[in-house]
Parts: sequence; C-alpha cells; structure tokens
Amino acid sequence: MLSTVVDGGVLRTASNSSECVGDGSIMGARLAGASRIIVVDTDLKKLERAKEFGATHTVDALEVDTVCGIKSLTGKTAQTS
Repeated sequence: MLSTVVDGGVLRTASNSSECVGDGSIMGARLAGASRIIVVDTDLKKLERAKEFGATHTVDALEVDTVCGIKSLTGKTAQTS
C-alpha cells in the first residue's frame, strides 16, 4: 500500500494493481498546491518513482516506523480518516 501525506492529511491509495493511481495522487496533490507531499511505502523503486512524480519526502516503512517518520518531517502526526 502506498500512503501519501499531503499537508497533514493522509491519502491512501492501493497501488498493487496499478501504480498510476498513486502517481496520479501525487501529481494531483502537487497541482492542488500542496507544499509537502510525503509518500510512505516498503518498495524502494516506488519511493524513487514517487519523487519523480513530485513527492517532497519519502518514508521507507521497512526502515522507519511510519508515525515516527512522518512526525520527524512534520513535527506532528498525520490525521487519518
């Protein structure tokens, strides 16, 4: 699963079937004016691709606790719904 944190909110997109969904979410967040786009995944190739599509930060969930990784970048935990 690819999670994208956009200005404090979390947008989750399942990218198992198509990476286009996650890439489109990142591009949409960038076009909407998000100043910080954090992508969380366990696949390093997907994290590199996320940067190509506009992610400002990435978190490798295999290396870093996701909540701690987001908090270190934002100073607060992300709100999810």
